Amino acid sequence: MKKVAVICFTETGLELAKKMKCLANTEAYSFSLYAKYENFCAMNQTEVQAVEESLSAWTLAMQKSGVHLVFIGAMGIAVRAIASGLQNKLQDAPVLVMDELGRYVIPVVGGHVGGANEMALHLAAVLGAIPVITTATDIEGSFAVDLFAKENGLEIYNKDGIAKVSAKALEGKAIRISMENYPPREADVIISQNEAMKEQGSLLLCPRPYAVGIGCKKGTSFAALQTFFQKMLIANHVRETQVGAIASVDLKAEEEGLLMLSQYYKLPFITYTGELLSQAKGNFEESDFVKEKTGVGNVCERAAMLLTGNKGTIIQKKYSENGMTLAIAKME
Repeated sequence: MKKVAVICFTETGLELAKKMKCLANTEAYSFSLYAKYENFCAMNQTEVQAVEESLSAWTLAMQKSGVHLVFIGAMGIAVRAIASGLQNKLQDAPVLVMDELGRYVIPVVGGHVGGANEMALHLAAVLGAIPVITTATDIEGSFAVDLFAKENGLEIYNKDGIAKVSAKALEGKAIRISMENYPPREADVIISQNEAMKEQGSLLLCPRPYAVGIGCKKGTSFAALQTFFQKMLIANHVRETQVGAIASVDLKAEEEGLLMLSQYYKLPFITYTGELLSQAKGNFEESDFVKEKTGVGNVCERAAMLLTGNKGTIIQKKYSENGMTLAIAKME
């Protein structure tokens, strides 16, 4: 479930925010409401959280957590607030703007990879608003290679190539996609594990061969999990963009820190029952304590293996630190 932070600045905006939370909450989205502090006292509301720090500081913290952001107010307010936290089109947290009368919903950044365009269409449908989509490939109905990569779980290796492929698609020209060792090798888009193949086309898309199994004590913070996750990837020379998914036991399906980790890295978070975890193939380090709690003696290694369809190799055995455990498997 994607977490959405909605910030408003007037009582009219708050009414729209409450309507949004009521109508747009789904299995895919969970909304939290915020208001700037000087407006909060006048509103006298219990369901909205006060933003006491500067808007730019609050926004930056939200961007760093990877949540979806919806500003109810002027576009200029949103643009100035998000400016310092912007990175690039593959990493930016999705940001949308709605006017306080709910007439228009506008994705600002994170349209394709972040999911802002998709969310704009959802909000427009439930609130009766007009979605203002400005992404050229969307409005022209052309092939969007970054969306293709996202939907097929592929890493965009050289993001500068997106513009080249998109420009060709917008001209109505055919886009040639080639997989390594399958002709034609010289193409617009190459799908390959071999990073040297980027010289053969405009854009290289790499399959994501790594799966991460992870567990933690209840209430472990996102910050602690993120630091641990990054540490283990670096130790194994794995880029975060090479990870296809993270997984755990179903008892952790609603664990806040893990959900935020999934959303921040834009990775699927898969959970398995103890029965399914027991079907993972391999020799695993077992714990009687873990077995008593989950039904199996090892969660992270088994979860990682199941993500590979039992066809991978454990490259990082179970590693424990401060109540967190992690293992990495690589797809053969």
